[in-house]
Amino acid sequence: MHASARWLSLDNLEQSIAKTDFPYRENPLTGVNTTDAHGVAPAVARAIDKETRSVILQVPFAAWLLKAVGRDTDVMDMFLVYLGVLRIRLNRFLRRCPEPLRIKNELQTVRQNWSTSSIVLGVNPLARAVMSGCIQNTQSWKCLTHDLNIGFIIDPLADVFGRRPRRLNADEFYLLNTRFQSTYDTERDIDPVSSFRTDLMFFRGIRDMSPESLASRITNEDLRCFQAAYALMPSERDEWRRLLGHSWRHRNEDTTECLRKDLRYGGPLVELAMCLYKQRNFHGVTAIVIGLRVADYDATMIPPELRRIVEYEGNFRACRDHLRDMRETGKPALPFIYPIYREYQLSVESLRRHEASSRYEACLQRVTSNADDLLWFGSYTARSGIVKRIGSMFEFCICF
Repeated sequence: MHASARWLSLDNLEQSIAKTDFPYRENPLTGVNTTDAHGVAPAVARAIDKETRSVILQVPFAAWLLKAVGRDTDVMDMFLVYLGVLRIRLNRFLRRCPEPLRIKNELQTVRQNWSTSSIVLGVNPLARAVMSGCIQNTQSWKCLTHDLNIGFIIDPLADVFGRRPRRLNADEFYLLNTRFQSTYDTERDIDPVSSFRTDLMFFRGIRDMSPESLASRITNEDLRCFQAAYALMPSERDEWRRLLGHSWRHRNEDTTECLRKDLRYGGPLVELAMCLYKQRNFHGVTAIVIGLRVADYDATMIPPELRRIVEYEGNFRACRDHLRDMRETGKPALPFIYPIYREYQLSVESLRRHEASSRYEACLQRVTSNADDLLWFGSYTARSGIVKRIGSMFEFCICF
């Protein structure tokens, strides 16, 4: 689908935010109780995380983008000054605490329930940058001059648009602006360490490539993702599912973004889904078809075979049965992991319950079949050693 491109001038973008002021902010640490020996560090981390996530959105997305392409703006300068003030406030707060060194250590090492990492790793990157300067320095002036890294936003934007572009594609700008607002919206229940995603491969592919070419590119990318994810399985128990889950969710979000940008993308998205279906990429096709449904796309425009594989009935039974047909006929396929892994978990639980009963063999066969479904991505290439080792690990897990 080739639509006439709309362009934004950098000069016009700069003028649109020329009169934007950065608002005065009160000290976010005012309400933190310094006498709570065990609660100070988590409270500080939460306060700084909430404040920095909020102030990110006080700077217009256009200012972030202009900074990424080498243009300074007054609102960005005021934002950086405020972060320096916030560092000084945090430094003074820590000096007033009864045991500042202990609290600094806790900011580095104490773990919270909502994070698998230390507090400093469990907050957004800007909060980490603010806190790291105060943790590593005791004097206010050193906190102020300590490197403040905002590259987590501007570097990916520079990669997308280049360092010195003459103009910007308007559709891409507005799409990333929407994604930026969603990522740092403090009112939404989102992962505290979620990062701003600037990947436009899917949108540019839908706009500029044929469905067949884009489907082949997506399937190759998904296959690499499966290989990377399953390679983590022996050492990282849940990381493999998280990696595949992110891949699926991003494809799903990309689909809804395209439709909300322009309903004309609906036809190419359906064609793309059909190409992925023919390539037996169930990981990719389910993400797109469910994305179409989330965006309220006309269901009558979606072929029945695509609608069938995303029916929730029986834990996506139709999709799982279709994959099993592929496996039994020896055709390569990339599985839709979520329902298969859920079925695998239920099968293992059933196996343990019937360990001493006549149903044990049937349960064992069901578990083995589910494990084979999970590993069927290896059919796209020669069954590698890592896939065989993972298969052995699944069999080992069944015993426990």
